[in-house]
Amino acid sequence: MSKISNSFNERVGVFSKFIIIFLTLIGCIITINQVFNIGIFNFYPVSNSFLYLLIAFFQPISFLIFPFNKNNKNKILFTDIIAAFAIFIIGVYFSINSENILSRGWDIEAPILPTILSFIFIILSLESLRRTGGLIIFVIALFFALYPIFADHMPGALWGNMYTFTEAARAHSMGLDSLIGIPMRVAGSLLIGFLIYGIILAETGGGKFFINIAESLMGRFRGGPAKVAILASGFFGMLSGSPTSNVITSGSLTIPAMKKAGYSGRYAAAIEACASTGGVLMPPVMGTVAFIMASFLNLPYAEILLAALIPGMIFYLALIIQTDLYAAKNQLKGMNEQDIPKLLPTLLNGFPYIISFITLVWLIVSLKLENEAPFISSILLIFILLLFNFNKIKLNQWLNIIVKIGEIIARIISLLSGIGVIIGAMSLTGVGTSLSRELVFLAGGDLFMILTFGALASLVLGIGMTVSACYIFLAIVLAPAIIQGGIDPLAAHLYVLYWGVLSFITPPVAIAAITASSISKTSALKTGFLSMRLGSILFFLPVLFVFDSAMLMQGSVLDILFSILIAIFAIIIISSSFEGYIYKLGYLNKAIRIMYFFSGALILLPNLTSKYIGLIILIISTLLHLLFKNHFKNDVLK
Repeated sequence: MSKISNSFNERVGVFSKFIIIFLTLIGCIITINQVFNIGIFNFYPVSNSFLYLLIAFFQPISFLIFPFNKNNKNKILFTDIIAAFAIFIIGVYFSINSENILSRGWDIEAPILPTILSFIFIILSLESLRRTGGLIIFVIALFFALYPIFADHMPGALWGNMYTFTEAARAHSMGLDSLIGIPMRVAGSLLIGFLIYGIILAETGGGKFFINIAESLMGRFRGGPAKVAILASGFFGMLSGSPTSNVITSGSLTIPAMKKAGYSGRYAAAIEACASTGGVLMPPVMGTVAFIMASFLNLPYAEILLAALIPGMIFYLALIIQTDLYAAKNQLKGMNEQDIPKLLPTLLNGFPYIISFITLVWLIVSLKLENEAPFISSILLIFILLLFNFNKIKLNQWLNIIVKIGEIIARIISLLSGIGVIIGAMSLTGVGTSLSRELVFLAGGDLFMILTFGALASLVLGIGMTVSACYIFLAIVLAPAIIQGGIDPLAAHLYVLYWGVLSFITPPVAIAAITASSISKTSALKTGFLSMRLGSILFFLPVLFVFDSAMLMQGSVLDILFSILIAIFAIIIISSSFEGYIYKLGYLNKAIRIMYFFSGALILLPNLTSKYIGLIILIISTLLHLLFKNHFKNDVLK
């Protein structure tokens, strides 16, 4: 069983732990009441009232768990308690007065008390964001919080409507587009339920169970531990929606196992970072992004699932092929037979997790209960675990799980309310719409330029955000510009999502890679660049599915199969160029590797002419390799 994270284990005493548990339980009950429309004690809060309550019950936890600075990481300051109490009281006050806020327009003109509280509310929310999200996202959110005050002095597309300090504070705190805007509405309706389910699943033994499943399926093959890491980390990344926390959770098990099997520490960390990051791109859950995307596009969830399936599978196939080529090149073996769990006993021992996950997927796909599914699956899992005394989970361990749930939800609420401030500022000033329009204008209507600008902007804006927050932000600010360029809306939204996700494995930030490097004790920058190389298919896939609709399951069966087979073939060629080894032909020298890379890239591009050119380069380079491989023996990277 997992214990409370070491980052706050010493910081949280018995009384603080009790407060966190109380706030978490009440917050979860309020969420369940809202999602299922139960009406506990005849309580049916309107939307903004509910969102204020989420902030009131979860954001105080951020002040109790996350320290003001590193010097105070092991103790809760009096100011932390004051801040936690203040944001609780203000959140409850705004919730009680939610109808006044709506009917009397307090976001525009309000009495003196709610106006003063608005200033305190936005300041505390930004401080909560700083503690949970870090300095980079805090500075960005602070800039946008103040942006309406000087928007009328900005040039060109950055010019916007001007607000006074007081007007901006009211609009941010009591308006429907800022602190309690779209990101918070998504958190209340979707994210909290999946976070609860993912934590309960992982913390009650599900993490070890799914690793055992992966080991029983892939452990006996060469380089087995790396393939186990890819499957297990991908699964949990799909549920958690957070590459960084997933690296911490699964990487502590998979990275040492890969190193023991013969993978270098840097390679093991890079594989873990890529596998954890790719989980949010993999159906059926996609870290809840699929449901958010369905809401944005007003499309059935099943359509999002089908569209994302092929790109997600191709990404993981690329990782498995690269690890297999690395293992073949370095003559690595699989796991020892005695260390590989038997499949059938493993499945039988993990029946609570299997039943709950199948239930989750069935509720989502068949009954279309996206909001309710994770809560029902969580309750079912807890019931089975208690009924059979599974894993002999004790009361103290359940309490630790509740604290963990409180920590994760507090982090997400703090981050999403902060992202809401950014989006709110753009909405208040009108800059969001003008930026999209200006992007199309700067590109001169050229689709390639629009996609290039969109890719770069997504990569930069993805820095420091959770994947869900990143997607929401990009879907509002950038996706409309790409759609205006003539791209299918679904392809445009997946495009910005993929490029936003790339920031987790792309230097200089590469936060998932940096986290993995801290576990493997390797250079963060070198691990980041290796992660970028191993996950490089992510640079190709967005371009591929934007121009080839078959990659999104659109078109005839033959077109879809042809696109999949060509993509797999190209990935094998590109992977061989990266690893310096190809099946049946052995080691490749540097010149042949370069030719193979360009060949694979050209074959992958959605253009028939480029495919023919790539195939010609491949044939020529393969013939050269066969003719001169002995001559170039000393140039081979072993």
